[in-house]
Amino acid sequence: MAGRLLQFDYRKALDAAMGVFWEKGYEASSVQDLLDAMEIPKGSLYNTFKSKEELYSRALQHYRSTVASALLKELDREGSRIEAVRHFFDIVIDVACSDGAKGCLMVSAALEHSMRRNGFYELATETFTLIEKALRNELSTAKKKGELRQDIDPTAAARYLMSLFYGIRIQGAMGTTKAQLRKMVTLALSDTLVSSNENS
Repeated sequence: MAGRLLQFDYRKALDAAMGVFWEKGYEASSVQDLLDAMEIPKGSLYNTFKSKEELYSRALQHYRSTVASALLKELDREGSRIEAVRHFFDIVIDVACSDGAKGCLMVSAALEHSMRRNGFYELATETFTLIEKALRNELSTAKKKGELRQDIDPTAAARYLMSLFYGIRIQGAMGTTKAQLRKMVTLALSDTLVSSNENS
């Protein structure tokens, strides 16, 4: 983009492209689908993004810097770390249900490209690693504060909660209600990980 004056709103166009990939996946999204959604001519797409592959990569990065980053910020709360994790999952549920049948762009990218283990797959898994690390840090602090059962390994617990994260994103796309998803979170936290002091 350097040295070239864009004739369109870059952020708006990238949002539109992200929406197409989110709904259809990479392979099923045609260049024409993208042009129609972005409302730009083909020349502008290739001058700015070079290729469909580069556009997809930027869309995934855009998703990580907006949707995923916003989720992680929900952990930045004072007080109980378990309650911070619970709040994080409340927001994940809200997002999962509001996204409807689209599901999670990163989960879809990881599944679509899992056989090739390409750069798209790595972008998705790097995002999941960031989320898992954030959860592990919260659980480690919770254990030190006596909020987490002392026999629980924060690293294993964070992986366990990531499986819950994936499940919520997929089940939200399948129409599972918020109430049902919140019962899953309660089971995972209150009945499995949390110390008796935190529950009392």
